Amino acid sequence: MSNGTSGNLHCYDYSKPQNKSLTIDTVAESVACAAFVAYEKIEYHDAVPLVMRESKMTLPLRLPSADEIQRAKDLLASLKKPSLSGFAEIYARETVLLSEFPKEVEFKLQALRVGTLGIAAIPCETFAETGLAIKRRSPLKPTFTIELANGYNGYIPPPARHAIGGYETWRARSSCLEVGAEPKILAEVLRLLDEVANAKE
Repeated sequence: MSNGTSGNLHCYDYSKPQNKSLTIDTVAESVACAAFVAYEKIEYHDAVPLVMRESKMTLPLRLPSADEIQRAKDLLASLKKPSLSGFAEIYARETVLLSEFPKEVEFKLQALRVGTLGIAAIPCETFAETGLAIKRRSPLKPTFTIELANGYNGYIPPPARHAIGGYETWRARSSCLEVGAEPKILAEVLRLLDEVANAKE
């Protein structure tokens, strides 16, 4: 099993009262039933083409300014007993920690072809809309995405999501790639999928 594009998904519908019958067991049973239905439809082959391509990408980080770092340090210094329980304290600590990060980070992207199946591998928590765009635009059918592959580089919200805000966009070690990271990653993954789709067997 692997994580798919679950960067902005949850099994709860927060616009409705909480469904107390939805537990880890009910979710596991649902997944197991879906997997068994798929298992019964498996087509077996003696051999299939196996192709992989990868590339390294370097992107800048959203780092705090000197003023933001100083304000964060002042806030933390003013606390009698740090508890890391409030948002202001948590994100002040994240600001200080990020101040020691490099200006950019390098990571690996991959695309694989197994027969006619495409797999994209991204070392980030990837949003559903990114995964759907990969499925829609990939030359391989079906295609799916494995997130958190080969490393961890935080959330990659599409740029429009940064304007909306929310936990996945708030600057922290869990979300510090540049605002425009997602379109660049998407474009490179699609390029790699084209390469594996057209590679000679």
